[in-house]
Amino acid sequence: MRIGIINYGVGNTGSVYNAFWNIGHDPELVSRPEDIAKMDRLVLPGVGTPLPALNSLRSDGLLEAIEESVFKKGTPILGICLGMQLMADRLTEYGEHKGLGWIPGSVEPFETLYDGAPKAPVPHIGWAQIKPQEGRNSPLHDIGGRLYYYYAHTYVFIPKDEADIVATSDHGVNFVCALMKGPIFATQFHPEKSQAKGEKLIERFIDWEPK
Repeated sequence: MRIGIINYGVGNTGSVYNAFWNIGHDPELVSRPEDIAKMDRLVLPGVGTPLPALNSLRSDGLLEAIEESVFKKGTPILGICLGMQLMADRLTEYGEHKGLGWIPGSVEPFETLYDGAPKAPVPHIGWAQIKPQEGRNSPLHDIGGRLYYYYAHTYVFIPKDEADIVATSDHGVNFVCALMKGPIFATQFHPEKSQAKGEKLIERFIDWEPK
């Protein structure tokens, strides 16, 4: 199985690479359209702000190759943190930006959920328990035990369709932390920084066959 970590100049490709390597896989950093097409699994990492990330993805035919692989061939893709947020229709960090539109919804400041009364510090940095939805064919299914994952974010994904939500978490208020739509699985948290449970989730993603 060939696992491609999309190297588009944004984010933590090194730590994501190491997470796959540590559990016995040999991922590839891919940045050329012709290499994207050869992958059996794709990972879209990301740390930072959306506009540079979107501009980078939309250059040199990279985005077209990713969409061809994911939506026409059905190649599973894992979006992490900013990588998940880029999949929205609309992003609002440092201005309003048109996202990739893969999962309908918008990315808003965390404070939007607080209804004017701060309930927890923002940015949200650290560990939090997640609550997977039962009966969903997602990589989170049946990992077992209490699931704590590591976060570092200021914005949250608010999906239009609740059917795309596969897990939520809490930081003073309930928020969406994992989404699934077709061959897309995406997390607001960082599995690559989440120790044993993160490694288990990565393994489940590698084995995952979307329905």
